[in-house]
Amino acid sequence: MKGKGAARIRRSQAFAADPQAFLEVLALAIIDKRSPQAPGERMAVRLNGTSDVRWESIPFLVTFELSQYIARKYSYCAEPKLYSSILEFFMHNFPTSIQFYDYTKVYHRWEECERLNYHLTASYDGADNAANLRLCREALLRGLNVAAAFNIKRGQSLPEDVSAAVFSLPESATFTGGVLPVLDGDLSDYRPADIQGQGLIIGLRFKLPHGAPWSETEKAAFCIA
Repeated sequence: MKGKGAARIRRSQAFAADPQAFLEVLALAIIDKRSPQAPGERMAVRLNGTSDVRWESIPFLVTFELSQYIARKYSYCAEPKLYSSILEFFMHNFPTSIQFYDYTKVYHRWEECERLNYHLTASYDGADNAANLRLCREALLRGLNVAAAFNIKRGQSLPEDVSAAVFSLPESATFTGGVLPVLDGDLSDYRPADIQGQGLIIGLRFKLPHGAPWSETEKAAFCIA
């Protein structure tokens, strides 16, 4: 993990120092990975591995020089202009071959993210975080899913559902029987494949972070059940 941690710090420093250069390198890395592809194949990209950046809100300038480089190296003509985000760049130039997705604990422009093919799953942060509870409640009411940890061990079964009262959902919300079904989120990290549109809990078994011992009280506060 030491090498991974150092790499994450370097990427964070690079992004803070020169966001435009960072986005250029990021765009080229994604284009390089997606080419060539088998017919009908789609590439999945998760930009926020350990961060929570609002990628849909960061403008991305494709200069003439960058456009020419892409044309020479990848035989693709990417229109040089100022895009609203790197997500818009890929939506405009590669509309069917790349799926972006992330977990998030911050508010996004939900409609814009949907337009840009940026699939988001809200992430539960414990019952004591009032701001996060509001975020999760809004996500569920929009039909988005919420990922949450359960205080159970690997190999144990997740519960079939949790009470919608956890998120103080209004009685007018249509959640069958006042419960939220649970899907097993440990089977795959690829959240766009989950059932969409009705608000589900993506269950994750609690995994102790490396070098960070948690008491049973802390686990209970962080986990949804």
